[in-house]
Amino acid sequence: MNINGTEYVRKDGIPEAACFTDDQPPYGGVMLVETVTKFFVGEVVSVHPQEIVLCNACWVANTGRYHEFLSTGDGGDYMELEPCQDGPVIIGRGSIVDAQPYAHGLIRVAK
Repeated sequence: MNINGTEYVRKDGIPEAACFTDDQPPYGGVMLVETVTKFFVGEVVSVHPQEIVLCNACWVANTGRYHEFLSTGDGGDYMELEPCQDGPVIIGRGSIVDAQPYAHGLIRVAK
């Protein structure tokens, strides 16, 4: 529909994103989660309206070369890793900047 030169489309006419739906968010497995102050790598065990819960998490103090960290799991000499204690790490979802799958497994050693 066109109103005053602006094209409008009915909501039901917009195709759904292919990667996920509203009831199946792309949370699961080992994820790299960036918050406003920190990075974490851990296994997502639950997602709640206000929190996301990781187990076997590691605080990534410094990724080193970010693209290398994502592609190989090793960010180089400047990379700093500090495993969290066993048990859950609860992150407020309002603090999350972005999250993505991390293909290199859990990080359980300090570097």
